[in-house]
Amino acid sequence: MSPYTPNEPPEVLEYERTFVAGDVIAGTGYGAQLVLYIICARGGPWTFFLNSQTLAVNVMFDSMYFLLTFLSDLIVLWRCYVIWSASGSRLVALAVSLFPGMLIFSTFGLGSAWTFYSTQPASSFYSELPRHVGTAYFAISLGSNIIMTILIAGRLVSYRRNVIQMALPEDMTQQYISLATITIESAAIYSVFALISLITYAINDPTNQIWLAVASSFQQISNLLIIYRLAEGSAWQQDTLNSARSRNTTIHFKTSGGAETDDGTLGVRLEPIGSMKESRELRDHKQESEITEVQV
Repeated sequence: MSPYTPNEPPEVLEYERTFVAGDVIAGTGYGAQLVLYIICARGGPWTFFLNSQTLAVNVMFDSMYFLLTFLSDLIVLWRCYVIWSASGSRLVALAVSLFPGMLIFSTFGLGSAWTFYSTQPASSFYSELPRHVGTAYFAISLGSNIIMTILIAGRLVSYRRNVIQMALPEDMTQQYISLATITIESAAIYSVFALISLITYAINDPTNQIWLAVASSFQQISNLLIIYRLAEGSAWQQDTLNSARSRNTTIHFKTSGGAETDDGTLGVRLEPIGSMKESRELRDHKQESEITEVQV
């Protein structure tokens, strides 16, 4: 048995083997379907693509792409508000998020129009009218993302300075203010590929077919990375900065009265009330015994 085999019952392992085998066989069948699909397309795949935009599957594709972009922008907007509100002022966070929020909600109408015109007969999102509407739509969406990326990254850099001054533990510093954190929280990766996709789409460059798919993939990756950090508990919350300050507050205790602790700090020995009372009684009794011995 391979050392990488999961520690599971034999029947579960058998289900997993057949599950993978089924996927491989289904993938082979999909390849055969793809070849037949290309052969059966009259005028070539591109002509068939243009003539089939009114089909339900293509309408759903354009609609889902639009909704995915819109919801992804809302996730980044929400993260922008949360990160800015971590400073303690929700009013400032609302003010900062207002303008990019207005841009995002304005894209809903443009995105709906782009989806409508792209799914008309003998049309696609590469036709002239849909391309003009889509360029405006993607430009506003990308602009809002770039603004929020700058706002989030700038705010996290300012938090980084504050956290470094607090001299927090290294694990907490890496968790909240590292370069990877700034990149993930600001969705900077998606903004880069979205910019390339927008430029190639606006000039009607054939390579947009590649960059459109890449930008869509990295859009989902950016969102899932944010969701993963939230699920893991390592993402920024509204009380993250206050928690860091509270964690940095340290109280030193002493092991005995008047002596220093191991790190050289001075402190006060804390004892239960009952123990303090017993100590006083023993001290008084000792003093009385010493006085009696002196008198004798």
